[in-house]
Amino acid sequence: MRLHQLNEVIGHCFALIENGNIIEALNILEEHLPQQQKEIVQYKSRFNSLEKDYNKGKISQEYRDVELNKIRHACLSIVDSLSYNELQTYPIKNKNRKKIDIPDHPFIEGLKPFVELESKIFFGRSKPILQLLGTFLSSSHGIQDRRIIRLTGSSGVGKSSFLQAGVLPRLNGQGWDTTYHICTNIIDCIKKIETFLSTIHIKNKSLLVLDQIETIFLDNKLSEEKKIAAALINCCKYYPNVFVILSYRKEYHLEFGKMFEGDLKKYEIISSSPRLFSLIAFSSCVI
Repeated sequence: MRLHQLNEVIGHCFALIENGNIIEALNILEEHLPQQQKEIVQYKSRFNSLEKDYNKGKISQEYRDVELNKIRHACLSIVDSLSYNELQTYPIKNKNRKKIDIPDHPFIEGLKPFVELESKIFFGRSKPILQLLGTFLSSSHGIQDRRIIRLTGSSGVGKSSFLQAGVLPRLNGQGWDTTYHICTNIIDCIKKIETFLSTIHIKNKSLLVLDQIETIFLDNKLSEEKKIAAALINCCKYYPNVFVILSYRKEYHLEFGKMFEGDLKKYEIISSSPRLFSLIAFSSCVI
């Protein structure tokens, strides 16, 4: 199954399960996961049995709801495993070629983000990682000029870890050139874009990540903000193999919405979801 098709299956199943359409989700999983057919058939049988006993008054609604919730969580685990197993087929490549020793307690670092070297101990975001990889590695986003993605979420939700330890190492493994930069102000951001464009190989697929780019609005300089928009348009207009991710806190959604009302809008990749790519949405279905 091709990646974008797999993403559609995963996304559809999550939506069905969250909306209570468990049997329909199980039917789809049974079709695409023949190796787990026996387990899935057992869940379907259990579901039908619960509904039958409830309708006959043999079990209470409370008991039925508890048991159905167990089936629901089992279905979510199957879909999560589908995402995780697919993700393992994408090789990880760290640009500095160093290896990391897995620490005894790798998950007590507080709010310190995971970095590329820690990609092998970063997990729990398989579905959104595949979603983003599918966007980059296929042409399903439509118009060729659409190569900018906005990634938004609450502060501390894991945007930086998701990008550094989840997405970038796997794009590196596909032969992409990737550059990650934390923005500190408008001038710094513009310089980093210019430096990036001056160092890339024009024939190679390249990705520039501008993290914490909400800092461009702290100076309240409209003319400089327009320069950022112009620089991003330049990336897409004259560099056909360049993609850009803008990562920012959700509090700045309105400011970026206004920024993308002009010419920049036609260069944006719009998620298949009605919402932007968002770790708020991701966290609700993955973790």
